[in-house]
Amino acid sequence: LNVSNRESYNDIIVVEDGYIVVGCSTLYLEQYEKFTEQAKGSVDAIIVKYDKNLGMKSFQSFGGNFNDYFYSIDKTTDGGYLVYGQTNSSDQDLLGKNNQTNQYVNLCVKYDSNFKVEFIETGEIPNHTDIILQDDAGKITDGKIELVRFAGDLIEPVTNPIGGEINTRINKYDCQGYPEWTKTFDRNSSKTNDKLTRVVES
Repeated sequence: LNVSNRESYNDIIVVEDGYIVVGCSTLYLEQYEKFTEQAKGSVDAIIVKYDKNLGMKSFQSFGGNFNDYFYSIDKTTDGGYLVYGQTNSSDQDLLGKNNQTNQYVNLCVKYDSNFKVEFIETGEIPNHTDIILQDDAGKITDGKIELVRFAGDLIEPVTNPIGGEINTRINKYDCQGYPEWTKTFDRNSSKTNDKLTRVVES
């Protein structure tokens, strides 16, 4: 299966039972069955939950008719998540939330602990002083997490989710900097790898 696609993981946090990653995905092949039922528009914002063994526990897309991106995620003390991004969509999830058609606006989505949307805000995003973020959420104590994107043989740190045929990957290093595992994600093709790939030093 060979299709053109763009995938990007832009932020990751560590939770008690695994990892939560946010980013964006472009889905061109409507017949492909694994994730197409959640396709929203041209570019979808995505939030993905992995367990500790890197098995995918949940996948949700967010957005509307045009382009939607999730750039960062914070864990809140009520067990939920506060996600920030941008959008120029005006229907589906953004119906009644964005009247600036074809113009990008800031986006804030609050999820509860079960990834149900509690509120959506666009435009000038409030400071949300009523929502307390967990100070230690997302910190890695046993090494380092790195998000990278790659196109063919080209691998580079994630800097921009737009452009080219791009897939995305999570790399985990131990405290000495040695690679422990890598996780790839490609929504559009059989290259999606939902298995843990361990790197063993010989």
